[in-house]
Formats: sequence, structure tokens, C-alpha cells
Amino acid sequence: MQRIDYRSAGVSGPGAYVAGVMRELAAAGAGPPCRGARVAIASDVPVGAGLASSAALTVAAARALDLLGSGRLTARQLAGVAFRAEHDHVGVRCGIMDQMSAALAR
Repeated sequence: MQRIDYRSAGVSGPGAYVAGVMRELAAAGAGPPCRGARVAIASDVPVGAGLASSAALTVAAARALDLLGSGRLTARQLAGVAFRAEHDHVGVRCGIMDQMSAALAR
């Protein structure tokens, strides 16, 4: 169990991605979505496997947290939130294609 305070820069591991999403939602005026939440993240995908798992995580977190809050962001906006969370907050050198694919998939 990892406690995440999105205002703190000391978050690491998968929590850093969720914290980045929370920061970006707050910057977009869509958060913070709630005072607290328990979130479980499970995956069998190896870290760094190149399967866009971090994009899937950040898009899923953005969508879930947006729905807990205003629920007003479009899929494209959620992809932007997810991209900025990864790129600007976690430091992943990525483009936005994986996040767009995850957010716009049907």
C-alpha cells in the first residue's frame, strides 16, 4: 500500500504516475477530485516492457479521478492529462500517441 499526496514531490513507483495525473487534473481545474480514495493497481506486465502500460495506467487514472470529480473532460483532454503526467511529472521521454490510443480506443 502506497500513500500518495499529489502535492508532494517525493512520490515514487506507480504512485508517481497517479500523483502526476492528480496534479494535472488540479491544473486543469478538474480536481483534486476527492479528499481521499483507496486505489488498487495490479499488472502482470514487466516494467519497461514497451507495451504502453504507463499510458494505460495514466489514462485509466485520469478517467477514474475525473469521474469522481467533475466528469467533464473529453477523451482528448484526458489523454493530454495522462501525457503531461508521464512526461512532465515522472520524466518519461514519450510522445502523446500511446495516451491518445488508450483514451480514444473503443
